[in-house]
Amino acid sequence: MFDIGVNLTSSQFSRDRDEVVARAQAAGVTGMLLTGTNLHESEQAQQMARRYSRCWSTAGVHPHDSSSWTESVAVAIGELACRAEVVAIGECGLDFNRNFFDSGGAGSGI
Repeated sequence: MFDIGVNLTSSQFSRDRDEVVARAQAAGVTGMLLTGTNLHESEQAQQMARRYSRCWSTAGVHPHDSSSWTESVAVAIGELACRAEVVAIGECGLDFNRNFFDSGGAGSGI
């Protein structure tokens, strides 16, 4: 079993992150894709993927954080994407799934 969307960077795991990963692996999870929703979380996810076996990460900016998108963030995401642990770009795109998505301004930031 492979978990494709682990938000391990969340502060809710700050006290027991190691145990969370250990429990998942003990339960038969053979791999995890750690997601980042902004540059900082993408960097954290990459570092965690390097730390934990059978973990990889994404690099991206979630549509809800699109206001943080700048040229320097784009460059940093591109550099992060070149690291061995980063195997996908995401989260990214347009998200019309939630009621608080601002479709008017977000598209220009992506």
